[in-house]
Amino acid sequence: SHSAFEAISTTTLGGAGPGLIFTLHNISLGDQVYVKVETPSPLLAKSIPASPQWRHFSARGIPPQFSGIAIAGPILDNLLIFSENGAYLSFEHKVGSEAFGDTQLARYTFRLSDKIPTDAQGTLAAILDHIGTGTVEVWVDESAEEVRGLSFRAVGYSSTTTLSGLGESPGIAPPAGVR
Repeated sequence: SHSAFEAISTTTLGGAGPGLIFTLHNISLGDQVYVKVETPSPLLAKSIPASPQWRHFSARGIPPQFSGIAIAGPILDNLLIFSENGAYLSFEHKVGSEAFGDTQLARYTFRLSDKIPTDAQGTLAAILDHIGTGTVEVWVDESAEEVRGLSFRAVGYSSTTTLSGLGESPGIAPPAGVR
C-alpha cells in the first residue's frame, strides 16, 4: 500500500566457473526506480550493466539494457504463490512449532498442486518454474494468522523470504546522494 519496495539479491551462476557472482540492489518508490548491479567478475561485467554507482530512472524511462533489472514494484513477489486462494499449493504436512528469528512459528510444507496455470506470466511463472518438483516451506504466526516466512527449495534453486513490519511504512528511501 506504500508503493515502496526494496530488494537485494545475490546470484551465483552454477557450473560456469568460479567467481561468476553478481548482486542486484533495487529500490522502487512510486514511479521512481534506483538500481545498482555489482560483480567481482570481469567476464560478467562485460555482459551486464554492472557499476558500483546507483542508477535512477522513472518507471517509464528505464533504458533497454536495464529492462528486467530495474523494476518498478516488487522485484520478485514470492507471495504470488498464494494466488487463487492457495490453489497452486498442495499441503504435505505440518512440521510443528519452531524458532523463526526470535519467535515461535508453525511451519508447514507444501508442493505445487496440479492446478498450475499453463499461461502464468512474469513473477508467478518464474516462481512456479523455479519450484518445479521442490518444496515450499511456510512459517505462520497462527495467533495473528499471518505468513512470516517462505522458503522455496528445488534442485539448483533456493530462495528465502522473510516478512516483517506487516502493515507498517517500510521506511525505504532513495540511496544517499542519488537524484
